[in-house]
Amino acid sequence: MITELRDALRAEAGAVPAYAVYERAVRTARRRRRTRWGACLAAAAVLAILATSGVPGALLADPPPIGSVDGRPSIPDRLAFPPAFWPSVTGSPPGPASVLFGGTGFAVDRPLRLLDDEGDLAVVGATSDVYRMMRVGFEVHAGEEVLLSPDGNSLAVPSGFGLRAGILDLSTGEETRLTGFSDTEYVTPLAWSPDGHTLAVKVVPGGAEYPQFGLVDLPGGAIRKSPSPFGSESMPGFDAAFSPDGRLFAYAADGEIVVVRSDLTELARIATPGRAWLAGKGAWAPDGRLMTWEITDDTWRLRGVDLAAKLSGYPLLTSADPEWTVTAPDLAAVRLLGWTGGQPIVAVYQREPSSTVGPPTTYYQDVHSVAVWRLTATGHQVLLTAPHNLMSIDIADAALATGEVRAADPPRFGLVTVLAVVVPVTFVVTLGWALVRRVRRTARRRGIPPMSS
Repeated sequence: MITELRDALRAEAGAVPAYAVYERAVRTARRRRRTRWGACLAAAAVLAILATSGVPGALLADPPPIGSVDGRPSIPDRLAFPPAFWPSVTGSPPGPASVLFGGTGFAVDRPLRLLDDEGDLAVVGATSDVYRMMRVGFEVHAGEEVLLSPDGNSLAVPSGFGLRAGILDLSTGEETRLTGFSDTEYVTPLAWSPDGHTLAVKVVPGGAEYPQFGLVDLPGGAIRKSPSPFGSESMPGFDAAFSPDGRLFAYAADGEIVVVRSDLTELARIATPGRAWLAGKGAWAPDGRLMTWEITDDTWRLRGVDLAAKLSGYPLLTSADPEWTVTAPDLAAVRLLGWTGGQPIVAVYQREPSSTVGPPTTYYQDVHSVAVWRLTATGHQVLLTAPHNLMSIDIADAALATGEVRAADPPRFGLVTVLAVVVPVTFVVTLGWALVRRVRRTARRRGIPPMSS
């Protein structure tokens, strides 16, 4: 009896299919691995969509307006780099701006920032500290290749790396391309006319020809190119300036300053010494004098050229003419931005200690930081300060004209910024964890073999 029962149990056990422990373990491991990879890819996709769509930036509130009581444009007394994922000029247009700046201190909020940290700019509102980002995609400098219009409503953008030169409207975020150029020409804005209806540009042909100077009528885009070459040597930010009434234009060309009318008729050529050059976009003083910088050791002298000897109706140079100086060691450059109450407003570029290039130079590798000064008869007044790695700047003429400086309140990396980034990440991680748990439970239930009766 016992033998028969034992044989029956053995036969019954032999009829039951063997449980594939190894094969099931391999399938489970593979399924879990696929689940983990799927959850990670889903989380990465959601984060990428959030980062590129501007959602985190839209969650970051701008500070309350603290501009002038009457709403006039003013200059903030300090600048700061905005936090990561800050809104852009195209996604959330800021309206008129008073300051445009650039540098290498912007937050790393996308992978390409690890490779290119010189193609980002930011604008600051005309009456309050509304910051907006602008990503150009290649190295540019505020006030040199990208220019803020006199009224602060637009930006002139150069061509490069497949992009066409154009005008970006800061009120709508829309960009209008300049159509009067071929695809092989590299176009760099030089200066705005005071009324904002004309843009001076440098045009570099695709061949071996010298660069040309041109005037573009806005908004139509018709261009008038000068028959004479622009010159082989160029210093962005110092090359060109319109007269206060917009009728005359001066540009630098191989050791000379060339003065032309709006129809490009050449009126005068003025030779400059070897250590002198056009002072910047504000080179025309309100009284009609044309100003240059001259360097002697660590002293920069702002003085007029003898324009009256070439053109009638302009003031004669005399020993009583005012002369402004900037004396400081380790300056990379000093650029004249404009005038306030007859006093020059200048951008002062502090040299990077490791730089060995002689002044003037405004390349990012040679500049440590930049500040804005008002020059006076006895020295200077600091109007604007900036952090290390903020290396280029432009200020709208409308803000310079008022001469007003406001107490700045730039955006900071605070609680709102943290929540805008942490909340989406936490949600994605929690969702992925819940999905993994659900998949595991489902797989576990399906993997249990049915009980025999």
